Amino acid sequence: MTSQVQARRKHKDTVLGYLCISPWILGLLILTLGPILASIYFSFTKYGLIGQAKWVGLDNYVRIFTRDRLFWKSLSVTFYYSLTSVPLGLIFGLALALLLNEKVKLLGVFRTIYYLPAVLSGVAVGSISWRSRTTSST
Repeated sequence: MTSQVQARRKHKDTVLGYLCISPWILGLLILTLGPILASIYFSFTKYGLIGQAKWVGLDNYVRIFTRDRLFWKSLSVTFYYSLTSVPLGLIFGLALALLLNEKVKLLGVFRTIYYLPAVLSGVAVGSISWRSRTTSST
């Protein structure tokens, strides 16, 4: 093959690759980047649910850091949650997964008890749906 044919094939593969990932890129831009940019814009405005947003600049941030006592309380609660609840949840979740993976007596019973809430909601919805179809047809 000549280098010109190889270059054309490589260009074709590159375009095809970009076409394949374009839905993901569009989703990223529309569903992630759009709301992030909108949040940044609205953080510099004062607005209600009805009416136009009014540009106030850094006034919102000045008010939060200087006059809002609940901001500092919410920040401390968030840090406390992040430093305690998240790691403890991960540790207990890993411990439970390791426990359910061990070969112990009554393992099937323990797994059933653990997964029962997840399964029951689907069964309840299915039985309600089935019951409503059978009673409405009579």
